Amino acid sequence: MRFELTVRLDTEARQNVMSGWIKRLKADVNASEKSKRHADAMRLHSAEVIRAKMPKFWQELVDCLKSDVDELRGEFADIVERQCSIFANETTVSLGGQSKPYTTVTVTLNLHGMCLDSVASTGHRKNGDLSDDRADLNFLLNGAEGLFVVWGERQFATPTDLSEALIRRACNIEVL
Repeated sequence: MRFELTVRLDTEARQNVMSGWIKRLKADVNASEKSKRHADAMRLHSAEVIRAKMPKFWQELVDCLKSDVDELRGEFADIVERQCSIFANETTVSLGGQSKPYTTVTVTLNLHGMCLDSVASTGHRKNGDLSDDRADLNFLLNGAEGLFVVWGERQFATPTDLSEALIRRACNIEVL
């Protein structure tokens, strides 16, 4: 009895089977890289838009804070608890509450970090007991490339809204 085994390898058919998964892998890698490039480009674009809009937002915020502080002094001339002082320069604003517990809110423009750095110090001035609450107020863009600020869980779309929140914090005025 004689067995004869003949093996014939169809290299063309084998090549089509093997290259199928490799081609799918290549397509997946290309799609992933394209998606990453698009996401990177969107992040860069958002950063450029934020950096371009931050100075105007900052100036409007400083103007609004000054106006609101003056208006508070006028409306509550006899109620020192509803007043605060303001110091402002090109990149920093400090609001100081006028009643105990004394609170000072300092906000600094951080163009490179695309945020406002804030420190709220609360305590009694005589004994020097102060507690600091530090936070970044981050600038983000909405879908229409409108600038807004995120502070903790809250969002502020206008300098006016943020001004109110900062002054309320400095004067220890609760939101009603």
